[in-house]
Amino acid sequence: MVIALIILLLTGILLLLINRVEKSFLFPPFIFNGIWFIVLFVYILVKIADPQEMDTLRSNTLLFIGFANISFTAGGLYLLINYRKKPVKNTYSPSKVPAILGDTILLISVLTLILLFFKARNMASEIEAQNFFIALRHQLTNLRLDYGILGYFLVFGLFASLYRFMTFDNLSGISLKNKFKLITSFIISIGFLILSTGRTYFFFYFITLFIIIYFKGELKRKYIRIFFFMFFFLFILVGIVLSKGGSLTYSLSENISSSITHILAYLNGPLLAFDRFLNSDFTHTYGENTFRFFFALLYKLNIISREPVDIVKEYLFVPYPTNVYTVFYTYVMDFGRLGTIFLIFLFGMLNSWLFYKSKSSGNHVKMLTAFSYYPLLMVFFQDQYFSLLSFWIQLWFYSLIVLKISPIIVLRRKQDG
Repeated sequence: MVIALIILLLTGILLLLINRVEKSFLFPPFIFNGIWFIVLFVYILVKIADPQEMDTLRSNTLLFIGFANISFTAGGLYLLINYRKKPVKNTYSPSKVPAILGDTILLISVLTLILLFFKARNMASEIEAQNFFIALRHQLTNLRLDYGILGYFLVFGLFASLYRFMTFDNLSGISLKNKFKLITSFIISIGFLILSTGRTYFFFYFITLFIIIYFKGELKRKYIRIFFFMFFFLFILVGIVLSKGGSLTYSLSENISSSITHILAYLNGPLLAFDRFLNSDFTHTYGENTFRFFFALLYKLNIISREPVDIVKEYLFVPYPTNVYTVFYTYVMDFGRLGTIFLIFLFGMLNSWLFYKSKSSGNHVKMLTAFSYYPLLMVFFQDQYFSLLSFWIQLWFYSLIVLKISPIIVLRRKQDG
């Protein structure tokens, strides 16, 4: 417990230091340290209240967390010091996305959502379950079925509304026609989120939307309260529907109590699982986890015969059941402790570079920066940097075409005309 208190104090000092040099609460090192401060604080509180409630973190794991916080902070501060054109304020200008392109994106989203629904209904009907969503979730996660090529449109459907929020300068001042398209895109994206059956896409979507509002200069305290409420509500709702931390048969108070316990498991379970892993006799995989996307691609092309490593890990009981091991698991498995600390330093630089670059850049870079906050906010849970590489490539491609290339084409045509 003494080591845990020391690391908590260290993290608090780092937070104060970061706040002195960069006031924005969205500065990546501030978020990284803030997340681990909350996780450690909750861990200490629970251990004091009920020592038997969860496993005890060992000293080497706590020290590793401390070094990781220092490393990410150092990466961010190094970038801050050496960024030559560090802008003070965020600039924003609406993108001139061609109307026909926007309408085409909306139409494709509607059609693919309909096709996805029928595909989902067919998969869910193959088994008996408490409800449609539990059946679909079982097929997608337990049996590893997928939507096939339609699965790529899950990502497309989310982008289809997020880019619209980015391109409108004043949400209250847009035309009735564009407001209808925006609302329609939002509703369609909720449909895609529901068919994904998991919390990952929900969190990604609303985290990105939150950052977009920040870029537009409309991030007020009331929005922060609304988003935190939405996060908590969605966490409980999805848990109830999927019988993960709640149930339709429970009363409201029982669902809230169960969800709070589930949140504690989400906060501390991955770190406790990582502690178990770090102190085990694991075998290094030398990049097979980090670069799984490329191994999987080579395997599908029949260039290599070895199957890629399984993304879904085995459950541990700490005593909470968990199969996620924080952001560090993948990199410690592949590159060892020192290699992971160095990689965390690079992540600190990358996130901070995007933070500053986006302030004076166009909407394409702003969009990529908004995306980058999801893996940053999930560091306590699991790696979402490299494990979602296909996801990030798709989003980068859509953003490049819609927010970067299409406005340039429109501008050149106007100049030529």
